[in-house]
Amino acid sequence: MDSEGIIKAIDDLKTALKGDNAKLQQNIDHLGHEINGKLDNIATEVQGLTERVDEAETRVHQVETWAKEATEALCMCIEQQRKTQLKSEEPVTADGGSGAEASLRALLGWQPVESSGAAVALRAKNKLQDFQRSMAE
Repeated sequence: MDSEGIIKAIDDLKTALKGDNAKLQQNIDHLGHEINGKLDNIATEVQGLTERVDEAETRVHQVETWAKEATEALCMCIEQQRKTQLKSEEPVTADGGSGAEASLRALLGWQPVESSGAAVALRAKNKLQDFQRSMAE
């Protein structure tokens, strides 16, 4: 092979390498765009998940607060029921009712329609039984 043939072969090789380098660069650029697109999708998904976690934390806090308040209210109801039960063991008053019935009437804001002692006692007794049943449930 003469020197012109060698130079031609080298030039052909350079041209082929430049073409391959250009294709390789295009592939690298394309891969970079794909990776950036996927990273953008992942970032969007992570942001959405972060928002959902924040919402869940807020709901958990609300439920915990509600549970605490409900527990306190139930404890107060139980304590009130204990007091009512203790008062129900008190002796009957002159009008046929007990101190517990009077306390329950005051607590419920209940005013008797009929003022006879028997009617008042019966209504108070019924209200007390309803209250005790609701507390048992």
